Amino acid sequence: MLLALVAGLGGRGGEPAPRSGAPAPPSEGASPAVTAPAAHVEDREPQVASVRVEDLPPAATAPSREAPAAKARPDTGASAKPAADSFREELALVERARGELSRGDASACLRTIDAYGAYVGPRGGVFTQEVEVMRVEALARSGDREEARAHGRRFLADHPASPYAERVRSVLHETE
Repeated sequence: MLLALVAGLGGRGGEPAPRSGAPAPPSEGASPAVTAPAAHVEDREPQVASVRVEDLPPAATAPSREAPAAKARPDTGASAKPAADSFREELALVERARGELSRGDASACLRTIDAYGAYVGPRGGVFTQEVEVMRVEALARSGDREEARAHGRRFLADHPASPYAERVRSVLHETE
């Protein structure tokens, strides 16, 4: 304890000693300390390592949620279509069917919907629900009310919480 007190008064003239790292105050009669000029430091941005996307390791894939039967598809030897091309093709077919339906050409719309089904196959596609709703609407507009009701009821049974469910109910109501 005495050491701490002595250490605290280690400065000149009974003044407390400066804390470590702080410069000592000049004492009377002492010449001011000369300090060396600071070294010239350039103001530069710190260098950050960059990485090219191609150099990154592949991302881990999430486990597939496909049904076991879908995973067991035979390999045809043909390379799979790139996902972007597949999406664009699906979108083009959906837009074509939507345009035909809005122009009142229900039979052309149904043909395009069949082409969409052939394109995506049993795996379904990104727009499968929307296409099924267009089928219900096209069947109703073409006068095939029974088929429209059958497809509409099947859609509601398979997708009761779909964002399209209310539209299908509306078409079913119109066909009664």
